[in-house]
Amino acid sequence: MPKMRQPKFHLSVAFFASVVLFSFGFSSLKAEDEKIFSSGDHCLAYRTPKKMFFFTDVIVIGKSCQVNASTEMEGTKKRFIVAVTVESFDSDSNRRDEVVMEILKAEDHPDLRFETDWISDSVIRNLLETGKGSLKGILSLAGRSYPVSFQMDFFSEGGNYRIEGHLDTNYTAFDMEPPVGGPGGFIAIVKDKLELLAHLQSAQITGFEEAIK
Repeated sequence: MPKMRQPKFHLSVAFFASVVLFSFGFSSLKAEDEKIFSSGDHCLAYRTPKKMFFFTDVIVIGKSCQVNASTEMEGTKKRFIVAVTVESFDSDSNRRDEVVMEILKAEDHPDLRFETDWISDSVIRNLLETGKGSLKGILSLAGRSYPVSFQMDFFSEGGNYRIEGHLDTNYTAFDMEPPVGGPGGFIAIVKDKLELLAHLQSAQITGFEEAIK
């Protein structure tokens, strides 16, 4: 008796169901569940949610520990500068990292750079004594510059300060469109939400000790 061929429709349904079940495995992954940094890290990261197959949320994180941080002084004013190469961000997906480089035009503008406004000694002392505050400045990426304000936390750890920064923003604020994956965004649609995170060590910031005297 000839073997009956399984309808393609059933195969398609089975495949789609498998994809759905696989995707649901990520649905409980929330931003607050992700431990991005270790206590001793001197790194930057981005975090953004994407929707898989229209209905499953997944958190995407890219991280770089190739950070160059320094201070500049002009009279009684100081500012802090943090820079990182775009290509050094690692999201555990080579293709996604390539897309990030394309979006940020890394070939022509290889660095992402944040420069704080010039601030006084009293502002610096207040930040360190209270352990929190905000730092305004200019974020430069993809050949453009934008005024931003990072929420900051400072933790004194035996002569070193662990410095954590957080900017809650979106792609639109930087004149970018969230990337999509697959035809019409069928595979993945990145939401218009973006977090920029910093986890720095004062001991690795050139000129920090002199700046806080």
